[in-house]
Amino acid sequence: MAANASRSRLRRLFGSVRFRITAVATGVVALVLVGTAVWSVGTQRRALTNVIDDRVEQRADDITALVSGGTIEDPLAREYDDDGLAQLVAAGGDVVAASPNIAGDPAVAEPPPPGRRARVTTVDNLPLGDPGAEFRLLARRIEGPDGRYVLYVAGELDDANESVAVLRRNLSVAFPGVLVVVAAIIWFVVDRSLRRVEAAHQRQQRFVADASHELRTPLTSIRSELEVDLAHPQQRDLGATQRSVLEETVRLQRLVNDLLYLARSDAGAAGLRHDSVDLDEIVLEEARTVRARRDLEVDTTAVSGAQVTGDGDQLGRVVRNLLDNAERHARSRVTITLGEDGAGVAFVVADDGPGIPADQAAGIFERFARVDEARGRAEGGSGLGLAITRDIVSRHGGTITVGPNHGTGARFVVRLPLGHGSESPPDPPE
Repeated sequence: MAANASRSRLRRLFGSVRFRITAVATGVVALVLVGTAVWSVGTQRRALTNVIDDRVEQRADDITALVSGGTIEDPLAREYDDDGLAQLVAAGGDVVAASPNIAGDPAVAEPPPPGRRARVTTVDNLPLGDPGAEFRLLARRIEGPDGRYVLYVAGELDDANESVAVLRRNLSVAFPGVLVVVAAIIWFVVDRSLRRVEAAHQRQQRFVADASHELRTPLTSIRSELEVDLAHPQQRDLGATQRSVLEETVRLQRLVNDLLYLARSDAGAAGLRHDSVDLDEIVLEEARTVRARRDLEVDTTAVSGAQVTGDGDQLGRVVRNLLDNAERHARSRVTITLGEDGAGVAFVVADDGPGIPADQAAGIFERFARVDEARGRAEGGSGLGLAITRDIVSRHGGTITVGPNHGTGARFVVRLPLGHGSESPPDPPE
C-alpha cells in the first residue's frame, strides 16, 4: 500500500504542470549553459593558441630577417629547450641549421604545399617533450642570398592545453550545481505564479457558484409563486403575487447590475468621471430616503460640507450601499458623519445592530461575504454591496475600513482625497 501510494504521488508530481514547466525550462537553461561552456572553452583555446602563434611568427620573422641578410646561425634559436624548436632546411632537403634540442635530426615536417608560402598546423609527432605533446608548427618558404629554404618554427601547447583542461574541469564541477539552483528558482517562480493562477481560478469558480445561487434564489421564488397560483386559481391573491414577483424581480435586477459592474471593473471597462462632487448633498439625500423607507433614526447632525473629485454616480452608490447595509442591520439608529480634514474627506456610517465579529472584519469586503448567511439572504443582501463599495472607493484613490465602534453595531470609515476646490476645513469628524 505504501509503495503504491508513493508511486501514485510520483506520478502526480511528474505529471503536474509545475514539473513539466520546470523540466522544460531547466532543459532550455541546460542547453544554454552547455552552449556557453563550449563557447567559453573554444574561445579560451583560440586565444591561447593565438598567443603561441604570435610568438612562433615573431621568432620566424627574426630568423627570416637573418637568412635574407645572408646570415645563417647554427645552432638556431639557442633559447629553445623542450618548449619549441627551429630548423632551416635547404631546397634539397638537407638540414642547414637547427636549434640545439633537435641538432642532427632530419627535417621535422613536410614543406608547405606548392603555391603556398607558409602553413601553420598543430602536430604531436615532433621529437620533443613527452610522447603525444602538441605543438604549433609554422612551415615557411624563405629566400636567402644563396638559395631557397624552408624554415620550421614550433611552440609548445602544453600550458595552453592545461589551462583549457582546468577551465573544462571547473565548468564540469559548477554545471550541476548551477543547474540545480536554476531548477529550484524556476520551480519556486512557477509555483508562486501557478498558485496565483489557481487562486484566481478558485475565486472565479466560487464567484460563479455564488452568483448562480444568488440568481437562482429569486427565480425559484418567482416560479414557486406562479406555480402555486396556477395550481390553486380559486385561492390565488393576484395582488400579493404581483407584489412578490415585483419584489423578487427588483432584487434580481439589482443582483444582475452588481454582477455586471464587477465584471466590467475586473475587465477594466468601468469608466470613471472626474467631476467636482458635493458629497454632503448626496449623503443628506440618501439619508432622507432611508428615513422615508423605514421608521429609523438617522442622525446627520455631524454631516458638514465635503467636496471631492470623482464620479458622482459611483460615489452615490458608495453612500447608498453603506446606508442600505446599516438600514438592514440597525435596530433603531444610524449615525452618519462627514467632514474634511487636512488629509482628505472622512465619511463614517455607524449602526446599533449586532456588529461584525473581529475575526470576520477582514473578509467582509470580499464578494458574497456575509456575517450571517441566512439573515443576509432573507433580508435581501446579495453580499456584493461592500465589495462594490471597496472597488469604487479604491478607484477614487481612497480607503474603506471597519472602524471600532464605541457602542454596539458596525462602523464603516471611508476616506477620500480632497477635491481640487476644497478649502482647508475644521477639525475632522469623530
